[in-house]
Amino acid sequence: MTRSPHELLSLCQVAVLLPLAEASLRLWSFQTILHALERRCARAQQTLKPLSAPETVTDLARLIELADRHSVFRPSCLRQALVVAWLLSGRGIAPMLHIGVAQAEGRLRAHAWVESNGQTDAALVVLE
Repeated sequence: MTRSPHELLSLCQVAVLLPLAEASLRLWSFQTILHALERRCARAQQTLKPLSAPETVTDLARLIELADRHSVFRPSCLRQALVVAWLLSGRGIAPMLHIGVAQAEGRLRAHAWVESNGQTDAALVVLE
């Protein structure tokens, strides 16, 4: 499959941001990371217009899946969702980060995902 230059750039961004998301969660509180994401969203919405052919949440999720296949570690859905939210916010698209928690089969399970304009990263829907 041939990828556009824009898609290749996004894939490189994903490959760099996944380990950075992991490191960020180890170095800073989740609240600090959310504040940084909120500030980025506010700045991006004031200064940037969405790309003429913006990537959708699903497109970014697909690129994360591709980068994940060639990664030395398996990022969790939270790390993946943070990367999708970061990339969307940088493109002037407001992401909504969701975290769900449920008890199933006596175990506590959690999942994080991103929505934007009612679109969910369905490709990343895997409970941890």
